[in-house]
Amino acid sequence: DTLTRLTHIYENGMSQVQAPIWRIYGVEKIISQEVEIIKRAKKSINMRIGFLFEGEGEELINALKYRKDLEVNILASPTCYINNEEIDIIKLFKKNNINIQKADIPFVKMLISDSKEMMHTYTKFSEDKRNVIPETAIGIWNKYEEIAKNYDDRFMNQLKKLKKKNQR
Repeated sequence: DTLTRLTHIYENGMSQVQAPIWRIYGVEKIISQEVEIIKRAKKSINMRIGFLFEGEGEELINALKYRKDLEVNILASPTCYINNEEIDIIKLFKKNNINIQKADIPFVKMLISDSKEMMHTYTKFSEDKRNVIPETAIGIWNKYEEIAKNYDDRFMNQLKKLKKKNQR
């Protein structure tokens, strides 16, 4: 019957397609993957930063600083906490001449390169919702171009709306 045939096609099709998605565990591995993505970028890097890990801001800035050939757009929460210390995310990037804008970003991080590949990073936070719990960090590295493009389009729309709002 039709259902059996569809099931067969679906199951066989699924096993043939190797999903270009990887889970990355550990803060150091996540940061180094973000840096690699930035190094590979040809045209653009778009990021949403809701939090940073210890040392991550500096690593990202170092990777972005030498890429004057890239269009870089960052939307970020104004601050985050690392080891109970408040970090001013906006100031950190601005003083390194990296294009960043304050936005209401949830506790997630997203990096998109050339609308082609992306990385989502999630982590748990302490009870008071302030400190990152680094051992819970997980990165989802995704090389599905359609998905990356979709997120990139949404990012650019959010950026446009913010710019319009800030011009008023």
